Amino acid sequence: MVMPSAAPRQSADELPVPTLWLLGRAQSGKSSIVRALTGCDGIVIGNGFSPCTRDTKAFEFPPGVSPALRFLDTRGLDETDYDPTVDIEVCGRMAHMIVVVMRIMDRNQDKVISIVDRLLHGNPYRPVLHVLTCLHEAYPGANHPDPYPFAGPPPWCSRQLNLAEFNRLARFQIEAMGHRASRTVLVDITEPENGLSPHDYGVESLKENILDLLPATLRNGIPQNICGVDGAIDTVIHRHAWIAAAAGGVPIPGMDLVGVTAVQARMVSELAKLLKSENMPSSFLNMLGPIVIATAGRRAAASLVKLIPWVGSMVGAISGAAINGVSTVALGKVFVWYCRTTRPGAQPTMEEVGVEYRRRFAEAAKTWSGEA
Repeated sequence: MVMPSAAPRQSADELPVPTLWLLGRAQSGKSSIVRALTGCDGIVIGNGFSPCTRDTKAFEFPPGVSPALRFLDTRGLDETDYDPTVDIEVCGRMAHMIVVVMRIMDRNQDKVISIVDRLLHGNPYRPVLHVLTCLHEAYPGANHPDPYPFAGPPPWCSRQLNLAEFNRLARFQIEAMGHRASRTVLVDITEPENGLSPHDYGVESLKENILDLLPATLRNGIPQNICGVDGAIDTVIHRHAWIAAAAGGVPIPGMDLVGVTAVQARMVSELAKLLKSENMPSSFLNMLGPIVIATAGRRAAASLVKLIPWVGSMVGAISGAAINGVSTVALGKVFVWYCRTTRPGAQPTMEEVGVEYRRRFAEAAKTWSGEA
């Protein structure tokens, strides 16, 4: 039975939220992966999961604001009273990627693989990321190989460790998944007190593979570093920048100005919540208003170009999209700077805010054009 509260939060001006469905047996490391990717602690993640179906929950990141990622976490597939039929139907429609999580030494994966087969039968082109976890169990008493040797295909080797047995165990799991997996990545996520270094071993490779496998239309709003408060801030800024850029592509003169203003206002509001500065937006926008007029003038010019038939619509859409995206990034970055500068009691002048805005606008323009 589908829970009514599970409907994904989307509106017409939002990009689709990339949704990762984590499948695996109990204690395979699914929650640790969510924690490592988001930088949220176990309490935040535990409280942030909401019912999706009777047996699956969804966690959105950043929590409480416009999300850049959604994780679906199903019950352990080895639980005897668990029937995944409803989850396959509901989550199968929502998920853009299947993340199959297996402990490297746990060979009992038949049920997991059978469910992957059912999912691929319904959507054979959806990416499947195969994640092997708990690597240290295959080389007990030793630290992780350094540098990380698992970026390429097996067999792997290390100066510190004999990985012959490790390779055999990994090969078994990789061959069991076979053609079903788009990629295989190896990670070991432990608590710092366990003494293994680093405690988030292989997580960078995990992030790279997730971003690489997602279609460009989904990954554009996700920054490379999605962890912690700064990652959440970058996520909000990037996501709204892409929404604003999409508004710039509307081939109706003036419509993008209205849409972008609303997108930017929402971005500032969400950033204020993340920075615990809910009282800042009004004073900040009052100060920044005269400075942004020049950029708004550029946006208006790009919008008016659309009045020229044929060519005007194309040129106006391109320039409007770029200006809207760049100005949104600049606005978000300056708001974060403003909040963090005023917190100790300092009050930036309008001239200082103007200098910072122009600097951030120039930086964003370079990145947007591919020069940086």
